[in-house]
Amino acid sequence: MHVQDVDRALGDLLELDDTIRATVAHLEKLGLLEETLILVTADHGHGFDVYGSSDTEYLNAQDSDRAKRGAVGVYAESGLSAYTVPNNTNPTTHEIFDSPQGEGFPVTWDPRYTIAHGYAAFPDKREDFAVNDHHERIPSTKNESGYFFNPQDNPKGFAMTGNLDVSQGQGVHSLVDVPIYSWGPGHECFRGVMGNVDIAFNLARVMGLGQCSNMTAEYKP
Repeated sequence: MHVQDVDRALGDLLELDDTIRATVAHLEKLGLLEETLILVTADHGHGFDVYGSSDTEYLNAQDSDRAKRGAVGVYAESGLSAYTVPNNTNPTTHEIFDSPQGEGFPVTWDPRYTIAHGYAAFPDKREDFAVNDHHERIPSTKNESGYFFNPQDNPKGFAMTGNLDVSQGQGVHSLVDVPIYSWGPGHECFRGVMGNVDIAFNLARVMGLGQCSNMTAEYKP
């Protein structure tokens, strides 16, 4: 997410989901699931959201930044993305296709109709909403005036002037809330909205490590 590489971030999230699913299945096989607390959360967010869809074929065919922006559809014009169907298949089909990578993964990583996405904080970059499948994305590079559009990154995309100081070449963390998922004994201690440090204190409480006082117990030899 720092380098605005949405598809790789999605892949990481799906791999994490697979790992949790496999962990739950293994604990169940061992007969330990009911006595194991599983807690899943994140250390921060990036202020990321999806606001519509993008026709990448139409975007690539346009010659100006302003025309390329016409590829983005919102509300009634957003349509459906095509990650769940093979290429050249109508996304509105009711047929279910299996992903070669397994349950939950896209059938097609780079469809014509993709999500249109954005960040709360980002450097100068060009966006084409297509998958970056050759290497990790580098949205901006440094010149004499600071970080600026990387000429080799998404050259057919349209320019999005960043909202960060030009000393920043990547996206930064945001104050967006992150979800907390919990299962097992003590999961009730992780409900609702809480500060991040409370997670550590509640873990200690669940494990019986908490103290009723912040005073050091008197040492008795």
